[in-house]
Amino acid sequence: MLGQLHDPDLHLLRLFVTVVEAGGFSAAQGVLGLSQPSISQQMARLETRLGYRLCSRGKRGFALTEKGQLLLKAARELLVQIEQFRQQANGVAGQLLGTLRIGIAENQDAAVNLRLAEAIRRFRQRRQAVQLELISAPPAQMEGLLLE
Repeated sequence: MLGQLHDPDLHLLRLFVTVVEAGGFSAAQGVLGLSQPSISQQMARLETRLGYRLCSRGKRGFALTEKGQLLLKAARELLVQIEQFRQQANGVAGQLLGTLRIGIAENQDAAVNLRLAEAIRRFRQRRQAVQLELISAPPAQMEGLLLE
């Protein structure tokens, strides 16, 4: 049985789902780019890992066993979750995270403040997971905060 799930097991589960969706081993050859004996061997390997038969194949055609039907449902759910994880992980890779501190000197020109407000507005439109922290202080104190 699959006590621990490994990458080769995921490959075999994907193969299993593809075979079922194609309607059998012969039909899956073109989709998978594998020979029928290779598909058969890999399905047998998955059945050995699981400890039960997934399908019947022969003159009467391809049909899932009851356990095969249950595994198909579980495998599809797992593959959907893996894809969702992949999308989330890829989304995080391009995201900025953390705190951005912006120091503003007191008595700053109004035009500079307007440009800063516009820059912050545009930054916020990017929907980054960044917390903005605006610090207003006299120049001497700002220097100390920067060194901190």
